[in-house]
Amino acid sequence: MIATLGRLMIRGSSVVVVVLVFAAGGVGAGTQPDATSPSWSPDAGQVAFAYVDSSKFRIVAAPAVGSGPIRTIYAARNADGCCDPMQWGAAGRILFVTNYTLMSLPAGGGKPTRLFSSTPWFILSPNREVAALTAGCGCGHAPDAVGLVNISGGKPRVIAKPAKASDEIDSFSPDGT
Repeated sequence: MIATLGRLMIRGSSVVVVVLVFAAGGVGAGTQPDATSPSWSPDAGQVAFAYVDSSKFRIVAAPAVGSGPIRTIYAARNADGCCDPMQWGAAGRILFVTNYTLMSLPAGGGKPTRLFSSTPWFILSPNREVAALTAGCGCGHAPDAVGLVNISGGKPRVIAKPAKASDEIDSFSPDGT
């Protein structure tokens, strides 16, 4: 069971932002792992987020409005961090990084698809069909490159970079090119 604890609405000239705060019912203090990395579904009807502790993680989805059950979509061992970033892509897929690996998970649950290893970070294109990622550790100790991969799978493409230089992702153009 979840309950909406608070709602904040900010209106701008053309932007409405709604922030919902959820709490799990019936859970004692100190027994629930931290919730992190919320991501809206493309239709704004659900929010996916992760519960993460030092040994495991669980990706869940909940209705964005009102109350309803929190559904566990995927759970696994947490060897070296999980779920930041996590974004809801197109075609019913949720993308997340765990153990420096970009994964694509069916939003209805199931086994995730490994899209790219050795990446700490990614962003989605405006149509949510392509992930741009840092190919490398992102630590500043080794040159990194930028890679692109379809969120449903396929061979990633790492973009050539100048010698002895690192590339970083800024953003996609508004039309995704």
